[in-house]
Amino acid sequence: MKYKYYGVSPFNTQRKTIKRPMVMVELFGTNGSRETLALVDSGADVSLVNLGIAKRLGIDLVDAEKRMMMGIAGGQETFLSTLAVQEEGQHEKVKIPVCI
Repeated sequence: MKYKYYGVSPFNTQRKTIKRPMVMVELFGTNGSRETLALVDSGADVSLVNLGIAKRLGIDLVDAEKRMMMGIAGGQETFLSTLAVQEEGQHEKVKIPVCI
């Protein structure tokens, strides 16, 4: 599958932009939906969703399983949930695991 590459601002301010594969998606929650660009990471086991977006969508975190996400700089406690997502141009939603 081929994805469109978008220029995004890098953490390293010496470069103007970095090209990343991204796709337009619609995220669905109990409070409605939101369209946003999503970074394509074909090697990821779980997708990450910003806490502010999760709250706006009405995703219930009270009973969500807590999960520690680890990275190069250490760990961060997150909430494991599922989210209905529809990729632009697709006709059906899919539920995916997400950490918030």
